[in-house]
Amino acid sequence: MPSVELGDSRMRDWIGRAAAADILADSCGNAGIIVGGELHSIRGFDLRYTGMVVEKNGELIATGAMGAVMGNPAQSVAWLANKLASFELGLEEGELVLSGALTGAERMQAGDVLKATFGGGLGGVGVKFM
Repeated sequence: MPSVELGDSRMRDWIGRAAAADILADSCGNAGIIVGGELHSIRGFDLRYTGMVVEKNGELIATGAMGAVMGNPAQSVAWLANKLASFELGLEEGELVLSGALTGAERMQAGDVLKATFGGGLGGVGVKFM
């Protein structure tokens, strides 16, 4: 499904300054997830070449290809499943798993509109910040 992660941190002005380790140690890098469109089977998709375009207030701010996530986002999900299995844990049916970011973080404020459109017929997702 098309989705966008809402990042957050207790650290002031963290975008572009905080290292990944700092955000993980702070344990608050995610404020939520916006999911849109409909659920698609990955059959018939070559995820490596599926692209994404991100717009803020109608202006193009980022592009990406899913191949940026470990060569194929399915690889990152497989890694997670295998890592959990090493602790005798697993993914449960119905759980939402984000495979990894295709773009960097973007500062948003009240009134901003963010839209991400994915290729291959996956669709898009958008949000207006209030």
